Amino acid sequence: MRTNRFSVSLEGIEAYLFDSEAKVFADIAADLRAIIETPALGEDPVRERLFPRAYLDPTEETAEMTWAAFAHPELLESRVATLEILTRSLDRLAPATPDKDAGEMKVIVLSPEETESWLKGLNDLRLALGTRLNISEDGQKGESLDPYIALREIYDWLTFLQQDLLEQVYLS
Repeated sequence: MRTNRFSVSLEGIEAYLFDSEAKVFADIAADLRAIIETPALGEDPVRERLFPRAYLDPTEETAEMTWAAFAHPELLESRVATLEILTRSLDRLAPATPDKDAGEMKVIVLSPEETESWLKGLNDLRLALGTRLNISEDGQKGESLDPYIALREIYDWLTFLQQDLLEQVYLS
């Protein structure tokens, strides 16, 4: 059985997932899209993490508002497009050929644009889940982890996928 989920082929990057993983991937991508497309009604730590302030100095609030008005629409459009490309690519999951040693996993061949979107999307999904789980930059869990064991498992899985994809893209 395959130990890595991505491999380089002449056609592009091959991504291997189980059907259940593809569903989880699509669901959390849809959840993230809903979060970032919903107008902010107060502070949301995930939105703040994905759309950070340009000016941390509270006396620069006017400059911050100007920057946000200029930059936020483009950042939002880019993040939504990334999630769309990622989820659309999942529609092409097909059974892997027996020589790929994939068992029940299915495969998608990613184009260079899709590979870039997967890298960006995995990063955004990990940032969002890490923020919800109160995981610090060094990977340490926060105090409120216990009720979120399933989310932590998804976070760890996304971390594994991101690392494997990066290794295949940059080490091959």
